[in-house]
Amino acid sequence: MIEPEPFYFEDFSRDTSSPVLDLSVNKIMPEELSNTRLLSDISKKLQMLLTERKAHEIAMIKAVLSEIAPVLAEKCGNEIIEDFLRRRFSQLISKQNLNFYVHPDNLEMLCRLLKNLCPDDKKSRFEVHGDFDMQHSECRIVWNGGEEIYSTSQILDKIREQLKGITDND
Repeated sequence: MIEPEPFYFEDFSRDTSSPVLDLSVNKIMPEELSNTRLLSDISKKLQMLLTERKAHEIAMIKAVLSEIAPVLAEKCGNEIIEDFLRRRFSQLISKQNLNFYVHPDNLEMLCRLLKNLCPDDKKSRFEVHGDFDMQHSECRIVWNGGEEIYSTSQILDKIREQLKGITDND
């Protein structure tokens, strides 16, 4: 029995002056080369699928940010502002003449929260104001020499900006 010799592309055409389209599908090649090529092809296909999957997931995240997040932020404004103030209050209490501005619908929650968070000797150092220009999920804090604004719409805009250009359909 005659053993077939390995067949490689460069052996296909002896005349190298003209290009050759290799249409053969049953090439004989050493097993280790065959396995290496197979693993390489599988790896390339998996990378392509993962890239497509990642793009799809990022598109879904962007859709949620665009459609659902603003509605949730408006609906859950009290909880969002309360969480923000609980996290920041220990740094804010040292400021002089604190003025808190929130949407009027959030005033009751804000007064209750500040009453619970603030020590009795410092309660006279802050004022609470309702501002119809504020969204339900926004809070502005002003003190002598400074100001801080917490806005979920600004946070969402920053996230959108970071995601911009990641997918092809931007």
